[in-house]
Amino acid sequence: MCAQYFSKYEKHLLHQAELVKALEERQQDWVNKLIKPSEVNQARLFSLDTRIKEGELIRLKDLQFMRDTFKKLIYAIEQNNLARHATSTVADGGRPVSYGATSKRGSKHAHGSSIPDQNFGVTAQSILPMLHEGNMSMQNAKTAN
Repeated sequence: MCAQYFSKYEKHLLHQAELVKALEERQQDWVNKLIKPSEVNQARLFSLDTRIKEGELIRLKDLQFMRDTFKKLIYAIEQNNLARHATSTVADGGRPVSYGATSKRGSKHAHGSSIPDQNFGVTAQSILPMLHEGNMSMQNAKTAN
């Protein structure tokens, strides 16, 4: 009688082990089908977000470089025009250049408008505010994110 009981108990344990194994397989399938894809999707989203932020930083650095280069270019152009104007007034009669006074060309030197570049038709004061505003809008967009 004991032998029969133990054989039944052993069969029952084997059957329970098979059920547990089947349940673990179903759970693993469920994890593979539902949980892992969401982790993969989160990893993909993180990767895309990181790439976008890196691209924004690169564009901001490029914009700042261009802005600084334009400022230097405009400064050099104005300095060249001032030097050219100073030499032309000395050649015209040796009169000193007075700040705020209007030259023969009709442009002021120090208090307000700057000397326009005859070749390009731009002034530092006409371009610099636009560069500054463009930079501010990029910084505002950066801080919004």
